[in-house]
Amino acid sequence: MISSKDNPLIKKILLNKKKGKKSKENFYLAEGERFVHEIAEKTPNLIEKLLLQDGMIKKYEKLLNSFSNDKIITISDNLFNTISSTDTTQGIAALVQRPDFKIEDLSKGNYIVIDRVQDPGNLGTIIRTAVASGVDGMLLLKGTVDIFNDKVLRATMGALHNIPIVYDLDLNDLKEFISNRELTLIKSDLEGEYWGDVDLPNRNYCLVVGNEANGISTSVQKMPGVSVKLPIYGEIESLNVAVAAGIMLYKLQSS
Repeated sequence: MISSKDNPLIKKILLNKKKGKKSKENFYLAEGERFVHEIAEKTPNLIEKLLLQDGMIKKYEKLLNSFSNDKIITISDNLFNTISSTDTTQGIAALVQRPDFKIEDLSKGNYIVIDRVQDPGNLGTIIRTAVASGVDGMLLLKGTVDIFNDKVLRATMGALHNIPIVYDLDLNDLKEFISNRELTLIKSDLEGEYWGDVDLPNRNYCLVVGNEANGISTSVQKMPGVSVKLPIYGEIESLNVAVAAGIMLYKLQSS
């Protein structure tokens, strides 16, 4: 059992969580029963270590049977609480290999671009929705919340392994990506035309959604493409970005 903060693995976990996407380590910490079960069922080969709070082996015995003993580590109560980002832990976590996609690996297809979305829950929800809608990948521009933020990870529930995601891209990366693949840029913009008034492609597009407060950046607005907005029928100024992204993706994918 590990009980000291000075243990090399514990120090590595804490430093990795602090640095987020800037960390040089090739793993992230998945916390909680549902999250760990999701990854263990769908991509067990990505789990490097299973971390159990002292006294939890019996509770998770069925899950543990699928892993060799050298992958299972028990941690004292206090120390497990130290590495956990939640107030009430469920006594289980996993070190999971980070997905590693490069923009040059992505071929022609349908994509969603995230432009400086700040709320972790929104980004996590968009990732899950993107997977469900069947788009081919996601591009995250610089200024977007860290994809390895604890709250983002919990919101995705492992979905980030089910879709290619490339992050920390600048505007030139996006321009080159669109140009080389001959994609249509569809910009979600409150100043755009109403959705039903515009002919939109259902193949080979990049849908870009922007920051919760300010929308897409001026630089993205100036890029060639189509600016659209969803009609709002009630007394409300705008939709939540994750909700709007979901509606638009499903409209595009089903058209």
